[in-house]
Formats: sequence, C-alpha cells, structure tokens
Amino acid sequence: MTVKMDLKTILVLFSVLVLATVGSAYLTSWVFTSRSAEPAASEAGALARAESDDYDPGLVWNAGQFTVNLATPSPSSLPRYIKTNLSFRVNSKAAVNELERRRVQVQDRVITTLRMTQSAQLQEPEGLEMLKQRLLAGVNELLAVRGGQALEVYLSELIIQ
Repeated sequence: MTVKMDLKTILVLFSVLVLATVGSAYLTSWVFTSRSAEPAASEAGALARAESDDYDPGLVWNAGQFTVNLATPSPSSLPRYIKTNLSFRVNSKAAVNELERRRVQVQDRVITTLRMTQSAQLQEPEGLEMLKQRLLAGVNELLAVRGGQALEVYLSELIIQ
C-alpha cells in the first residue's frame, strides 16, 4: 500500500504542525508568565510594608565579619567556632558616626560577647535572640555617652562549626 500525497495535503499538514507549535509555545509562555507575576506582587507588598516600617538603610552600620572561638563547656570539649557578619540599626546618623569612630571598641565588645557564648546556647530556640540582646546591650553602653541607641542587630551570615 502506498500513500500518495499531493501538494495540498502536505501544505495542510504543515499548517497544522506550525499552528500546534505556535499554540504550544504561547500556552507555555502564558503559564510561566502568570506564575512568576504572583511572587512579584507579594514581593511588592513586602517592600511596601518594609518602607512603612521607617527602615532607613542609612541608619544601618556594618560592624564587619567575625570568626571567633566559642566558649567550651569543659576543657576537654572540642573547640567550636562562629563566623558571622553583623550590622546594627541605630536611631540617628550621629549614632552611625559614633559607631564608626569607635569601631575598634565595638569589635572588641562583639568578640568578647561571642567568646562568652557556647554553641549549645545558640542551638536553643531563644539562643540567637538572647545573643542579639547581649550584643545590643554592649553596643548601647558605648552609644549612651552621645545619646545614640542601637535598635536592632542583623546577622547577614551565621556559621557555627
């Protein structure tokens, strides 16, 4: 049995193939575009909320990166380390300037606070928040002289090993 196709049949089959390919490409594009638009809308909402919180990046001071031995519970325990990058959100531009002026003192306070912390404390649910509060207290002692205040600590990196 031989199939005989004339030019008209070949053109119809080719048109159907092209139409199916274009339709499939359009449908795929529509599905992926509508899905990626949903997170963008939620990101825009999150950005609007962040802006309404009066977050000012000019009031965030980066203390730098720290790699420190953590406190060990006993002399025979293996040493544990923490590597972190800290930033502080403060209440004024003057406080940012004061932190920069006293950078060495702030770094000393951070290192001392980290070295007094055990890795087991950081594994507890409230451990990280407790560490942040201790860091804030240490920095606020330095800022109190000039009326500044550190409001929050941000950890942009945290590795405990």
